[in-house]
Amino acid sequence: MYCIYCGREIPDGQVCNCRNTQGNYENPGDINGGLNYNPPYGEGAANSQNRFSDPEPSYYNGSVYNSNPGYAPDMSGGSACFESVRKVLKSPVTAIMAVLYTAGCIVGQRLGIIQLLLIIAMWITFAAAHKKDGSVKTAGISIVSGTYVAMIVLQSVLFLVVSAAIAIMLFAPDLISESYAIFARFADLYLGIAMPESIELSTVVVITVIAVWVCMFIIQIVYLSMIRRSTHAVKSAIMKEQPAHNVSVFAAIMLIIGAIANMASSALLCIYIGDINGFVNAVLNQLDLPFNYVFRLDYIRMGGNVAFYIACFLGATILLRLHRAIKKSGEY
Repeated sequence: MYCIYCGREIPDGQVCNCRNTQGNYENPGDINGGLNYNPPYGEGAANSQNRFSDPEPSYYNGSVYNSNPGYAPDMSGGSACFESVRKVLKSPVTAIMAVLYTAGCIVGQRLGIIQLLLIIAMWITFAAAHKKDGSVKTAGISIVSGTYVAMIVLQSVLFLVVSAAIAIMLFAPDLISESYAIFARFADLYLGIAMPESIELSTVVVITVIAVWVCMFIIQIVYLSMIRRSTHAVKSAIMKEQPAHNVSVFAAIMLIIGAIANMASSALLCIYIGDINGFVNAVLNQLDLPFNYVFRLDYIRMGGNVAFYIACFLGATILLRLHRAIKKSGEY
């Protein structure tokens, strides 16, 4: 480090004695390595120690420290992962994901308020990442964060409603015994699923049903929370702040699992659509309901669903790339 008064290099952690030296200041070789020091009027060698009570000098604007930039910290407020995160947000993968997600929601008839907000947020973030002034606006990330807060609230309300319905059915088995018997008979006839004619709601069955339902809810809430937490990490990075945490790998894995499960269910629907039609209509007729619903394959809608599932895979890829970008920066 360098003394801010005389400019002489001194070991780290030590104080230069140029301000404490009693003696002749006119000898430049004694105290400052060749730089003359002329104290102001009224300041002599006797009061030179009082200078240590003065306010601490700026370590970032002085010419001495500017000549040693490795010592002074970065005062720009920058984040080491800013450019890496920005590169992911404006990458072609992000553009393809946004296109497929938009097309999948519209063509696949999935367009609701939540999906519309996410589409808007994707395109705002993608456009903001291409700005050339060195900054990225956070409006899109904020929309995503708020949307997932709303989804957490809705999932919690749904959990309470379904839990109440499950409790009623479990503790009042007579309400579902007849419906279950019909379901079991036609499941064996049309779907080839052998089920007992009646179900005994023992303590083990009740505990199992409740445990499975609670676990599903917990996993869903954790997934939504991890997505929201990941948006905070990205927002910190593009605001050139050090992220408090990294993007969640768990959220990326859950996106992949969800996409695979949905694609599998769609494939099974295509294969067994005839059996499903017979099963559903047989149940409706047995219940004396005047419906004859027939499932038909809508290939355009199915194409939109496929685009949606591919967008989910790409979304997981983007989350993993963002995780790697923040991790490689060493900030988290």
